[in-house]
Amino acid sequence: MPSSAEFRLFGPEHVGALAVVALACALVGSCRAWVGPSGRGRLGQVLAGALLLYTLHSYWLVWRAGNLTADYALPLHLCNLLVFLGIWVLLRPSLGGSELLYYWGVGGSAQALITPDLQAGFPTGEFFRFFWGHGLLVVAVVHLVAVLGFKPRPEGMWRAFAWLLVWVGVVGGLDAVFGWNYGYLCQKPQGASILDHLGPWPWYVLGGIALALGIFWLLSLPWRFLRTRSTSR
Repeated sequence: MPSSAEFRLFGPEHVGALAVVALACALVGSCRAWVGPSGRGRLGQVLAGALLLYTLHSYWLVWRAGNLTADYALPLHLCNLLVFLGIWVLLRPSLGGSELLYYWGVGGSAQALITPDLQAGFPTGEFFRFFWGHGLLVVAVVHLVAVLGFKPRPEGMWRAFAWLLVWVGVVGGLDAVFGWNYGYLCQKPQGASILDHLGPWPWYVLGGIALALGIFWLLSLPWRFLRTRSTSR
């Protein structure tokens, strides 16, 4: 039987971590009803501080392990970029940044939470850090939508997808030149992921891009419905 330190997909610890993230989203989402504008701003600062603390702690661990190298520690993974984007948008909200965090954050971080690239499970530090960072990104999106009232523009989905293609091109090119694997654009993650069902390289990359477009489209549907409903009145 697996040891308590071995991650098990959809095991009790995984489901429990997802439940904690869902509870945090519900708590943050309910804040608008009982905090004023200044409280909403402070909540964003607290979330940004938690993301910054996660980043500093993660890089300290990387430095302590001697892995502060170009092939491992550059902030080129999509979730790494999202953490920096999340800190910026929470402190200085903007429509363009919020759109990118909404589509990338929900599409990327939610998928990572469901199929984590983890070898170690509860109660290891790796387990806690993974759900800390990725969970906070989803909570940050909930804060933007439910507390700050963010609404993506009709063309926001395509803008987010265009930036995703730019990221794939730039990071994929760097991976190819330097032999890296940022974004898992050259090799699938060791842990179970949805990429396992999309074929070998390079087809899983193309399949992942198509899947991202589909997720972005699904994320745009509630706003399309609301716009259609408001114009029909």
